Amino acid sequence: EINEINISHDEEESGKSLYLKNKGSNWAGTIFGFSKKTLDLSRREYIEIWIKSDTKSGILNIDIGEMNEDADNDGILDTEDKDGDGKLGNDEDAGFYYYDGLVGNNNKKLDTEDLDDDGFLETGDNYFSYQLDLTNFPNNIDPQWLGRSENGFTLLSIPLSSATKTGAADWEIIKHLRLWLKGQGDVIINTLQIVGRSWDEGKVKLDNGNIE
Repeated sequence: EINEINISHDEEESGKSLYLKNKGSNWAGTIFGFSKKTLDLSRREYIEIWIKSDTKSGILNIDIGEMNEDADNDGILDTEDKDGDGKLGNDEDAGFYYYDGLVGNNNKKLDTEDLDDDGFLETGDNYFSYQLDLTNFPNNIDPQWLGRSENGFTLLSIPLSSATKTGAADWEIIKHLRLWLKGQGDVIINTLQIVGRSWDEGKVKLDNGNIE
């Protein structure tokens, strides 16, 4: 069972779309945790993503697997969730120190490095990666991945088998999804689904900031 998770991030949201905007830095992105339990996606076959981009020289990276949650590399699980109940308590919105600065205080959100809410700090990097060249999108996309277009969005069907593997990545042990844009530009993702065979009804779906 895949629990629905509300994902909080700093990118702009509008309707059912996730915006990734990068105007000045080397990259911009967001990471999602699925659930306390690992997911078995070994029976899935494709990433289906509806995407719109005006990026002229950017690369959209999609990473799926287990990822290092220790954002500041201090070996400590930084979190406001002091009582471990997964909820923001009355006295918990105090933020925590990220390198030399205090982040997340008084923002009415439960800020934590524990992306999958399992109470442990993941420090390994074991994941599958996909890169989409968005230069003059969709001209540089593999024609076999291209589907129909509607309202400026293009449907891509990316075979999971085309991934680049990092570490001991295993499709039976999936905990995180990371989306990040290298290069300047704007990307809008309407929906992203990880789907299986036609007789396999299970799927993982990113829609309106939720994992379903």
